[in-house]
Amino acid sequence: MIHFGANSRTIKYSDYGTLAGIARMLNSNPSLRLVVTGFTDATAAETYNDQLSYDRAFAVIDHLVTKHNVDRNRLVLHWKGESDALINTTSSSYMNRRVEFRVARNEMEMPPPASINAKPKKEPTGY
Repeated sequence: MIHFGANSRTIKYSDYGTLAGIARMLNSNPSLRLVVTGFTDATAAETYNDQLSYDRAFAVIDHLVTKHNVDRNRLVLHWKGESDALINTTSSSYMNRRVEFRVARNEMEMPPPASINAKPKKEPTGY
């Protein structure tokens, strides 16, 4: 998993190595697909958090596709907003502001949330 700053969808430079490792694993295992799930803490409105969690997962997928040539079809975008918190609190928690990865089975991609800016500024290649 990688973590994000408060109210941020920007991937930290310190996580580039983690993402490069995930890309190497994917590129070495052509049949492997991953679910990429975004989360937030509970400090903003639910609709905002839904969009932010989507944007975080989207940013990670975009990074893997554009920087590491991972086939977009091998990455399944999911978003959870403020649900499934690792630390139950109404305050800001670094642990809840995250993107997680798991092996995909038969999951379908989730559509963008029907909230504020339902589309990010740039779509990943092949999206």
